[in-house]
Amino acid sequence: MKLNASSGRAFKDAIYEQFGRAGKALSSPRRIELLDLLSQGPRTVEALAGLTAQSVANTSHHLLVLHASGLVTSTKTGVFEIPCSELCGFGHSGMVGHLTVHTAEEYDKWVKEQWPSATAEAIPR
Repeated sequence: MKLNASSGRAFKDAIYEQFGRAGKALSSPRRIELLDLLSQGPRTVEALAGLTAQSVANTSHHLLVLHASGLVTSTKTGVFEIPCSELCGFGHSGMVGHLTVHTAEEYDKWVKEQWPSATAEAIPR
Protein backbone atom coordinates (compact mmCIF):
# COMPACT_ATOMS: atom_id res chain seq x y z
CA MET A 1 0.00 0.00 0.00
CA LYS A 2 1.52 3.32 -1.09
CA LEU A 3 0.39 6.61 0.35
CA ASN A 4 1.38 10.09 -0.72
CA ALA A 5 4.38 12.01 0.65
CA SER A 6 2.27 14.11 3.00
CA SER A 7 1.08 11.03 4.90
CA GLY A 8 4.73 10.01 5.37
CA ARG A 9 5.46 13.52 6.59
CA ALA A 10 2.63 13.28 9.12
CA PHE A 11 4.06 10.02 10.42
CA LYS A 12 7.53 11.53 10.79
CA ASP A 13 6.10 14.60 12.50
CA ALA A 14 4.24 12.38 14.98
CA ILE A 15 7.40 10.36 15.71
CA TYR A 16 9.51 13.48 16.25
CA GLU A 17 6.84 15.00 18.50
CA GLN A 18 6.84 11.84 20.61
CA PHE A 19 10.65 11.90 20.84
CA GLY A 20 10.38 15.50 22.07
CA ARG A 21 7.81 14.57 24.73
CA ALA A 22 9.94 11.64 25.89
CA GLY A 23 13.06 13.82 25.94
CA LYS A 24 11.30 16.41 28.09
CA ALA A 25 10.03 13.70 30.41
CA LEU A 26 13.51 12.23 30.84
CA SER A 27 15.22 15.61 31.35
CA SER A 28 14.52 15.62 35.09
CA PRO A 29 16.37 13.41 37.59
CA ARG A 30 13.18 13.35 39.72
CA ARG A 31 11.14 11.97 36.83
CA ILE A 32 13.78 9.34 36.17
CA GLU A 33 13.56 8.34 39.83
CA LEU A 34 9.77 8.11 39.55
CA LEU A 35 10.14 5.87 36.49
CA ASP A 36 12.54 3.66 38.43
CA LEU A 37 10.04 3.32 41.28
CA LEU A 38 7.17 2.67 38.88
CA SER A 39 9.21 0.01 37.10
CA GLN A 40 8.99 -1.93 40.35
CA GLY A 41 5.19 -1.81 40.37
CA PRO A 42 2.16 0.50 40.35
CA ARG A 43 2.04 3.18 43.07
CA THR A 44 -0.12 6.10 44.16
CA VAL A 45 1.00 9.73 44.00
CA GLU A 46 1.16 9.80 47.78
CA ALA A 47 3.37 6.71 47.95
CA LEU A 48 5.70 8.09 45.28
CA ALA A 49 5.89 11.44 47.08
CA GLY A 50 6.91 9.70 50.29
CA LEU A 51 9.54 7.55 48.57
CA THR A 52 11.11 10.52 46.79
CA ALA A 53 10.86 13.03 49.66
CA GLN A 54 8.83 15.41 47.49
CA SER A 55 5.52 17.11 48.10
CA VAL A 56 2.43 15.50 46.60
CA ALA A 57 2.02 18.60 44.40
CA ASN A 58 5.56 18.31 42.94
CA THR A 59 5.20 14.57 42.47
CA SER A 60 1.85 15.06 40.76
CA HIS A 61 3.38 17.64 38.39
CA HIS A 62 6.20 15.26 37.43
CA LEU A 63 3.70 12.44 36.89
CA LEU A 64 1.62 14.65 34.61
CA VAL A 65 4.70 15.28 32.43
CA LEU A 66 5.45 11.54 32.35
CA HIS A 67 1.80 10.80 31.56
CA ALA A 68 1.74 13.36 28.72
CA SER A 69 4.80 11.66 27.22
CA GLY A 70 3.09 8.28 27.31
CA LEU A 71 5.75 6.80 29.60
CA VAL A 72 3.27 6.16 32.42
CA THR A 73 -0.45 5.56 32.67
CA SER A 74 -2.90 6.11 35.50
CA THR A 75 -6.02 4.35 36.66
CA LYS A 76 -9.29 5.86 37.79
CA THR A 77 -8.28 5.06 41.37
CA GLY A 78 -5.18 7.26 41.11
CA VAL A 79 -2.56 4.55 40.71
CA PHE A 80 0.26 5.27 38.27
CA GLU A 81 2.17 2.59 36.41
CA ILE A 82 4.43 1.97 33.47
CA PRO A 83 2.38 0.33 30.70
CA CYS A 84 4.99 -2.39 30.32
CA SER A 85 2.62 -5.29 29.89
CA GLU A 86 1.36 -3.66 26.69
CA LEU A 87 4.86 -2.97 25.38
CA CYS A 88 6.88 -6.04 26.24
CA GLY A 89 4.57 -8.64 27.74
CA PHE A 90 6.42 -8.87 31.04
CA GLY A 91 5.39 -7.94 34.56
CA HIS A 92 7.17 -5.30 36.60
CA SER A 93 10.57 -6.60 37.65
CA GLY A 94 12.68 -3.46 37.84
CA MET A 95 14.36 -1.50 35.09
CA VAL A 96 17.36 -3.78 34.57
CA GLY A 97 16.73 -6.69 32.25
CA HIS A 98 13.22 -5.52 31.53
CA LEU A 99 13.43 -5.25 27.74
CA THR A 100 12.59 -7.78 25.12
CA VAL A 101 13.28 -8.14 21.42
CA HIS A 102 10.36 -8.17 19.02
CA THR A 103 10.28 -9.51 15.51
CA ALA A 104 10.01 -7.17 12.54
CA GLU A 105 6.47 -8.44 12.00
CA GLU A 106 5.48 -7.55 15.58
CA TYR A 107 7.05 -4.12 15.18
CA ASP A 108 5.26 -3.51 11.87
CA LYS A 109 1.95 -4.58 13.41
CA TRP A 110 2.45 -2.21 16.35
CA VAL A 111 3.34 0.70 14.05
CA LYS A 112 0.28 0.06 11.88
CA GLU A 113 -1.92 0.06 15.00
CA GLN A 114 -0.42 3.36 16.17
CA TRP A 115 -0.27 5.08 12.76
CA PRO A 116 -2.62 3.34 10.32
CA SER A 117 -1.77 5.71 7.45
CA ALA A 118 2.02 5.23 7.68
CA THR A 119 3.82 4.06 4.57
CA ALA A 120 6.46 1.36 4.73
CA GLU A 121 9.07 3.91 3.56
CA ALA A 122 8.24 6.24 6.45
CA ILE A 123 8.67 3.62 9.18
CA PRO A 124 12.09 3.91 10.85
CA ARG A 125 14.22 0.76 10.92
